[in-house]
Parts: sequence; C-alpha cells; structure tokens
Amino acid sequence: KVSKSYLTCFGEITIHRSLYQADRGGKSFVPLEEHWGMQGQYATVDVREAVSFSMAHCTAKETAQILKKCALFNPGMTAIKNIVEAVGDVFNEHYESIQDRVLSNEQTPPDAKAVAVSMDGANILMREKGSTQRRPGERPGKDFHDDTTQSCYKNAMVGSISYYTGKKKEPDGGPQRLHSLYTSAMPQYRAQEFKVRLEREVAPVIAAADAKAMKKILVMDGSRGLWNYALHNDLYQGFIPVVDFYHMTEHLSKAAEAIFGKQNPAARKWYVKWKGKMLNKPGTVHALLRSIDYYSTTLSLSRRKALKAERTFFSRNHARMNYSCLRRQNLPISSGPVEAACKSIVKSRMCRSGMRWSRSGGQKILDIRTFVKSNRWNAAWNCYKSYAKVA
Repeated sequence: KVSKSYLTCFGEITIHRSLYQADRGGKSFVPLEEHWGMQGQYATVDVREAVSFSMAHCTAKETAQILKKCALFNPGMTAIKNIVEAVGDVFNEHYESIQDRVLSNEQTPPDAKAVAVSMDGANILMREKGSTQRRPGERPGKDFHDDTTQSCYKNAMVGSISYYTGKKKEPDGGPQRLHSLYTSAMPQYRAQEFKVRLEREVAPVIAAADAKAMKKILVMDGSRGLWNYALHNDLYQGFIPVVDFYHMTEHLSKAAEAIFGKQNPAARKWYVKWKGKMLNKPGTVHALLRSIDYYSTTLSLSRRKALKAERTFFSRNHARMNYSCLRRQNLPISSGPVEAACKSIVKSRMCRSGMRWSRSGGQKILDIRTFVKSNRWNAAWNCYKSYAKVA
C-alpha cells in the first residue's frame, strides 16, 4: 500500500492504493490508476482541461490566481506548467490524428457560397541566439557575451479558412463572414510544419467547395515567399488569387509620397483618386502604372528609386488586384481574418512583456490556443482523452 496525492475538482486528496512491482524490479503497476486513467498523472482530467483552457488565454500566474478565486482546487504555477507540458506532449505526438478526427466531424456551413484561405506571420521573441529587431548587432555591457540572455525575433505562422455567404453585411459593407478556422505553428525554416498542417485543413475544404460549386479565394498580403509557395502548389490552383486590398493601399500611399512628398495635399488627392478607381473600376492597375511612369520622369533620383519599388509591386501583382469584380460578387478582397488571428492567437498571448519562447514550449500553447479560437476545443479534448487513456 502506497499513498499518493491527486488534484481533483474538489481539491487535493490523498489515497492509499495498491502498488505492484515484480521482484526483479522494473515498472510498477497501480490497478486504481489504470482503471481511473491516471497513470503517471497528478491532476484529474477535469482539472487538466480547466488548466489547459485557462492557459490558452493567460499566463501560469494568472491561471493560478483565477483558480484560487473561482475554483475549489488551487494548483501552484509549477504544477500548472507541468500539466500543460504533459497535455501539450499528447497533442504534439498525435496532432495529425487529432486533426483528422476533428475535421471528419465538421461540415461546411449550408449557406456558405465562398471560402477564403489566408496565410500570414507574426514576430515573436525566441529564446535563441540571433539579432533582435531595431537593435544594434553589438552593444557593450557585462552581459554581452552571456549566451543565456540572447534572444531574437522570428516569424510564427497563422493560417485561416473563412466561409462567406455571398451577401453583404450591410448595404455598404463587406461580404458577410460566417466563421473562420485557424492553424498556427511556431517559427521554422520555410514554415514547413505550418504548410503541412494548413494543407491538411485545406484539402477537405476544396472537396466540399467543388461539390457545392463554392468560390475559392486565396487572399494574402504581398509576401513573395508565400505567393511563390501557393502559386506552385497544385492544391491552390483552383483558387482566385487576391492581394489584400489594404496592403495594396499601403503601397499606393508610398507611391503618392514618392511622387508629391510628405504632407502634400496633392499626394492625398492622387491617393484617394486611385484608391477609388482600384476599388470600383476594372483594369485600373494598367492606368495606375501609366500614371506612375508619367510622374517618375520629373523626380529626383532618390524619389524615383522609391517610386520604382512601388511600381514593381503593382506590376508584379496586377493579376491579383481585380477588386471591383470580386466586390460585385460579394467576395472578400482583404485578409482581415488572418490579420486578426495573428493578433488574437499569437500576439496577445505570446508577446507579453518579458516573454521569450522555445519552439517546443511555444507550440504547445499555440496548439491549445488555436483549438480554442477555432471553436474546436471540445472535439480536440475528446481526442486527447482517448489518447491519454482516460477512463
């Protein structure tokens, strides 16, 4: 008989249970834990779910404070981190199977007329060697050669799949969005793991969209790396490619500044004119390029160089800027859902003051948070219980 404490929804309890082990030694066996689904566990499955769900939204310290105030159990910060670490290990080990099981139980919204796929990145501070943004490569100080203090920013990836009704939210509003599903991954060379995860999400969406004759749109900002990946991937060949409208307007404003200078009323007038035309008139990009060429002949060398960079952007992406046609069909022209997801999934949780992440630790939080933000938590947790052998 060996005593062990367990953390339950009613607080910590101590149980005297039978423990068996062979005379030669080796792994022990506890029938109660085997039947209870608590092999090697300190917290019951309900406690693990509450802690994991809370950690998807806030830090270990905040989780401890919330549970102390609102629950009958009160784990410490170390216990909370250990619980999430163990839960994350199960999600990570069985992620593909969990993803397949979750996807198999989901259905396309019956009133969906279009689906949009988007990808974007968000910088987070990593616990790795490297240069940080907006800081000199070298700086004096006693900690300069201390590797433990070094960190760097890298790009975590987020993908979104959004369904639209084909109607406007309001008379002058954008297309009506039903809901979005998300995928995320910690920084990695060429975002290999992220691309695999997103492709597994997109494949059944394409099959459903083709069966229902839904429009398929691929809308992103102007990232050349992401566009090169998508345009050379057979999975996205049936999609309408669209450069995010608001990303386009940023380049349009830079072109206006290069032509007329900062704080010039003429720059504002030129910007508003071409923004309206891009939004409402087909084939505007070619006319915009002619306007840019006209003004470039009168500019100084530095302004001409800045304007050339913006001209290259519009020339390279002109086939992805058919905004007026998409608006008439009430189809999305902006990557708002994935932009919001970068903030709500990554930035608001992973970029708090003083936070630095390892790839494995950060991915565990991202997996849990992404399931929550995609309204998939219940389905994902049921999968977890089956893999964790919870009775």
